[in-house]
Amino acid sequence: HWGKRHFQTAATLAPRYPEWDRFAAVRARLDPEGRFANRYVERVLGAVDDRQPA
Repeated sequence: HWGKRHFQTAATLAPRYPEWDRFAAVRARLDPEGRFANRYVERVLGAVDDRQPA
């Protein structure tokens, strides 16, 4: 459950989700400045700046 404490990072989660890159591209397009991110989101999903342009 994602609401529980865990120590996963973008690097460990991305290989488990086949659509990770697609999600990351949408996230970067909708929030290019990372205004909806925080330290937890950046750890789990990676920084928006790390994403490839959509």
